Amino acid sequence: YKKYFPKAIREQILVSQGYVCKICSTNLHNKKACIDHDHLTNMIRGILCDCCNTGLGQFDDSVVLLDNAIGYLKKAA
Repeated sequence: YKKYFPKAIREQILVSQGYVCKICSTNLHNKKACIDHDHLTNMIRGILCDCCNTGLGQFDDSVVLLDNAIGYLKKAA
């Protein structure tokens, strides 16, 4: 996916996001930044740090599973 994505558009997205991850706000200057997209539609959602992008992938981008994880963490706190 990455090799087909124009570098200029990637840079535009990073600038529009203020060079921060859309989930955790990590500064993406000099970090591995991943283009996050919907695997069904290929629509770009934004650019994430590697950790957040990997985390979403581990949950298969499932809102239900992520909600379950949030509930689990809230109960454990």
